[in-house]
Amino acid sequence: MSDSVTQPVETQPAATQPALTQSEADSLSRQVTSKIPTTKPAKNLKRVAAGKAVAKKTRLGREHRKKQQ
Repeated sequence: MSDSVTQPVETQPAATQPALTQSEADSLSRQVTSKIPTTKPAKNLKRVAAGKAVAKKTRLGREHRKKQQ
């Protein structure tokens, strides 16, 4: 019967692991950043122009309704 009982696996306590120096700990906690500068994605000029046209049409329609009142 004792063959079916498994023994607990022993793990090493954290104290036996090598301690990190301050500079090693700092290097591990820093976020790695790319050396390549990031740029904004290019604007779709046709979409910008279409949005301006819609805004102008809406504004003109609003002004026209105000004048009629």
